[in-house]
Amino acid sequence: MDAEALVSLADVAEMAGTTRPAISNWRRRNKDFPVPVEETGATSLFRFGDIRRWAAEHGKVLEEPTVEQVVWSAASSERGATRPEDAAREGMALLGCLALAAKAGPAAEAELRTAIARDEPRAVRALLELLDAPGVMDDIATVLGSDIGAWPQVNGFFLRTLLDLVPAYGTGTVFDALIAAVGRGAKGAGDQATPPGLAGLIIALAAPIGGVVLDPACGHGSMLLAAHRAGAPSTRLVGRDISPLACAISRLRMLAHDLPADITEGNSLSGTESSSAWGVDLVLADPTFPAGQALIWLTVAVGWLRPGGRALIVTESAPASWTENGVEIRIRLIERGRIRAVVELPPALYSYAPGPVTLWILGRDASPGRLEDPVLLIDAAELGQRRGKNRTDLLEPDIAAITECVRTWEDSGQVVAAGALRAVAVSAKALLARGGNVSPAYWIREQSSDPRQLPGQVDTAWRSLRAACQSAADGLAEPPALAAEPGNATVDTVQLRAIAEIVRARRIDPEWIGAGDTPYIRDQDVGPSLIVRPGGLVRVGGTTTRIDVTAPGDVVVATGPTLRAAVDLVGGALVSGPLHIVRVLPGRLPPVILAALINGATATADLPLLDLPVPDPALAERIALELVALDDQRRQLLAAVAAADQLSTGLVAALAAPGVRLVPDAEGSRP
Repeated sequence: MDAEALVSLADVAEMAGTTRPAISNWRRRNKDFPVPVEETGATSLFRFGDIRRWAAEHGKVLEEPTVEQVVWSAASSERGATRPEDAAREGMALLGCLALAAKAGPAAEAELRTAIARDEPRAVRALLELLDAPGVMDDIATVLGSDIGAWPQVNGFFLRTLLDLVPAYGTGTVFDALIAAVGRGAKGAGDQATPPGLAGLIIALAAPIGGVVLDPACGHGSMLLAAHRAGAPSTRLVGRDISPLACAISRLRMLAHDLPADITEGNSLSGTESSSAWGVDLVLADPTFPAGQALIWLTVAVGWLRPGGRALIVTESAPASWTENGVEIRIRLIERGRIRAVVELPPALYSYAPGPVTLWILGRDASPGRLEDPVLLIDAAELGQRRGKNRTDLLEPDIAAITECVRTWEDSGQVVAAGALRAVAVSAKALLARGGNVSPAYWIREQSSDPRQLPGQVDTAWRSLRAACQSAADGLAEPPALAAEPGNATVDTVQLRAIAEIVRARRIDPEWIGAGDTPYIRDQDVGPSLIVRPGGLVRVGGTTTRIDVTAPGDVVVATGPTLRAAVDLVGGALVSGPLHIVRVLPGRLPPVILAALINGATATADLPLLDLPVPDPALAERIALELVALDDQRRQLLAAVAAADQLSTGLVAALAAPGVRLVPDAEGSRP
């Protein structure tokens, strides 16, 4: 990053591998902390060179800025002349032109680069007019809000920064960073995009992806891009949006990624196309939530599908149980066997929509469904991690739980749900008898109130508790015999950097999450267990950016107010920032001992400088074996506690259930 680039405290926190409040403490406690060069209301901007020099003088380690940070800093330098988000849109136009020039040949691309590097707007405009192609340059003009002759308006520094980033990261990655800059600078306007967790869930449930994929409300093309990354190479991408600006940006984005996508402007609900005109294999849609249009999206999406095709549509939750406007549509979809599954998701996934949302999984078979065919209804409203008061993030374990529930249902017809996830299968006949109500919470309450289900639930909980207790008893670990010698002996200490290699993991593209087969370790996977187990999956095939993957025995560390560390015994898992990978040097400490010592240490802003005791090697080896055994026993005991809670809940429910009675004890009635 250029020394004159502007960075915020949030940028500094990411580069330092710590939190935003921690950086504020640096600023408050150190009188020599750099003075901001610009105040933008809620944000203070600093010269990167000043921050880097101060950090070096105070022993603070800063990682290289990410491409998103570099792009945002360059866009922020345009403040006063234009808003950063507007500068980012002009940057999109530049990258679109660059991709177009590359298609015209090396000479045209080189000429455009030279004109930008020399800050010669006239030469740039003349070249663009020569490269003018029907339907492409018009889109660039739409993005700019002006004609080609007026471009570019931003200064050469910003454009040259983008050009310098392209060889290292690729045109598509830099373009995606500009998309992020638009959302960051628009004070919430960029949050109209599908949340990363929800996008990951949709892509995971849509797999395998191939054939023709349509997003009828494509926005900036994020869902289409995710489908391309998770799909077969021959997948054809089709997008439509009612917003001319969104279509223009989406076209430019596909051009930057060198993807042959068909992006057209239009109202997807107009119904002017017949299903034969599309022949779509997969519809993915997360449209905005205008009142009264939710169920119309479902019927239109099904109409686009070829026989055997699928659709995944996100709507607000109310249409699943509407008693008025939506009854006829829901009944028609149920009668024809179009609804395969309904997933009620947590509230506040979107900053602008505080209520819960529903994901509909639809299909179109050659023959209509039967009334006996069941529909899978999943209540996932209690999943997710709350972020502040008004936002919820859908995490990888949530994605995995929902996906496993749907996949098991599709493969075997069995309903399997655990923890806060609840599910039930209801026949089409029963749904129609209740006015087509497909609200998962409604039907799960109906099922739980049926006293005929209680004996089976109690029996299942009892068997689970007995099995978990037996497993815990069988794996009971016996600690080693210890003795303490009298005296005032001291324990030597050593800094972490002297006994291990430390790598601060880079953040990964959120659109990788939820698809693919590479294990993924996140912050929430680390602790309290000493053994870390990946909680999600990611797709990393084809990426040109550096990824950080564990080796067997690597210690994964989460920093913050407290330190959390755990060992990956298997290896091969991708680790994403702000986590660290700590790889013990040969002959120093057993990894599980290092993880335990880090967990017991006082947090420090500089992980490499962490002081740790140096234990006796024989004692460390012996205790390492016990810690691994105890960790496994801990998991067994937690399973027993969960089973005990389920059994307790079932027995208490029996007290208020009509018709439940005691069965006389019989020898051998319980295993």
